[in-house]
Amino acid sequence: MSLAPRTLDREILQVGLATFRVFGTDGLPLARLTLDLDGPPGVTARHLGSGLVGLSGDPDTAFPPAPAPLDATLTVGEVGYRSETLAISVAQNAILPENLPDIVLRRQPGVLQGRVVREADGTPITGATISVVPVPPVAGEHLIELATPLPWDVPPGTQIDGFGLAAVAGPVPVKTLGATANAGDRALLLDDRQSLAAGQYLRLGAGRSRSLAEIAAVSPVPADLTQPGLVFLVGPLPASAPQGAPAAPMTLGGLVQGGQSIGTARSGEALLLTDQPVQGMLLRIGPAADDRVMAPLDPTDADGRYTIPGLARFPFLEVTASAAGFTDQTRTLTQTSSLRMQLDFRLAP
Repeated sequence: MSLAPRTLDREILQVGLATFRVFGTDGLPLARLTLDLDGPPGVTARHLGSGLVGLSGDPDTAFPPAPAPLDATLTVGEVGYRSETLAISVAQNAILPENLPDIVLRRQPGVLQGRVVREADGTPITGATISVVPVPPVAGEHLIELATPLPWDVPPGTQIDGFGLAAVAGPVPVKTLGATANAGDRALLLDDRQSLAAGQYLRLGAGRSRSLAEIAAVSPVPADLTQPGLVFLVGPLPASAPQGAPAAPMTLGGLVQGGQSIGTARSGEALLLTDQPVQGMLLRIGPAADDRVMAPLDPTDADGRYTIPGLARFPFLEVTASAAGFTDQTRTLTQTSSLRMQLDFRLAP
């Protein structure tokens, strides 16, 4: 007697292939992770709780023919944090599940703003300086606050030099933007081009929105330099400036002090960590040929207000307000998921 042929379904075996944990910069595990996996068919990624992420699948089908490893790409996100994309590789002979290195997500950059006033009567203090220090501080590390967020990443070991600036004398010492200038632009329309030359820097905006750009060339059209015309820049404008904003021409002075960056500062952030205190009115980041220049944070304005953009890198900061004739005041800031934070100071003599 012959038996009819039978087709047997293969049992699908799901086993853990790899695990790792995801933390915030405060060292606490993240709880609301989103996962986007690009990998072999049948391989899945799940958040198992308390920041633990697991990849699972059938090892008989997940792995390609030996000796090639299992390769996958996983994007990990969390509300209020920058997402990170990981390249995951699990070897054929790995002991499963393989423990992969933990990762840390950085917060989306937030803005700290506030006001510095006299304790006695609440009137504003103009020209107060605001400084920040990570908590806990690390010996040999120095923090630089920038007036505007970085438009590019700054990797570890980048040279950062501080220079002085001197105003350019002329019949119109401060020009005015004739049209809105957007971040990334390489040309500006100014109301006057007298006394301008290649190699000078334009300090655009005022107070809490100041940025710097190097002049590459001045348009000769129209020939009357008292008339509006274009000024071309060496590199892209780091930050936008509105029509009517001041544009003060400056010449580059000597090197004040330089150092090298510690860790990575990301685009959109406005804090740089260096191995030496770097001072100056202009900060050159990287080689001179790259023309990456930024302005340090300004003191408080006429209403006693300050703004520090791009806070993200450090979960805890000590913020100090200082002004001549007053006692310094220091407050502790814990960064939250809020993109706008407020910290006011009342200084006493």
